Amino acid sequence: MGALNLAQIMDGLAAAVLSTGLVREAHAWPPGAVALPACLVDFPTRIELASTFGRGSDTLELPVLLLAAQTLSEAGRDAISALVDGGPDVYAAIEGPHPWGTAHVLGASVTTVVLGNGIAGTTPITYLALKLDVEVAT
Repeated sequence: MGALNLAQIMDGLAAAVLSTGLVREAHAWPPGAVALPACLVDFPTRIELASTFGRGSDTLELPVLLLAAQTLSEAGRDAISALVDGGPDVYAAIEGPHPWGTAHVLGASVTTVVLGNGIAGTTPITYLALKLDVEVAT
């Protein structure tokens, strides 16, 4: 592959998830607000530069978050269930070689995500989400 290009990787992951039709919108960075169901590709949790000799390959791990609901209720459970049920389609869209790198879904878990954080007058909103841990090698 080539050198690490974080913007291309985040854009590519968002586009891959959006292509499944499982979400209404996909963001390649944490947005201030979303229309559910939505995807957001968060910043890397791990970056390994020069993972092969002569910087032939770099590796990073990013969370890809599928936001399902604003409530931790039966309706929220049903919304997250729909995303879990669609997980194989998302995995297939993410997995494999792409122009921006080779991606692999390491695992998934259910979590909560807070967006808004009071930035520019926004009210923080907690979302129920399916978190995919994705490793990308360039």
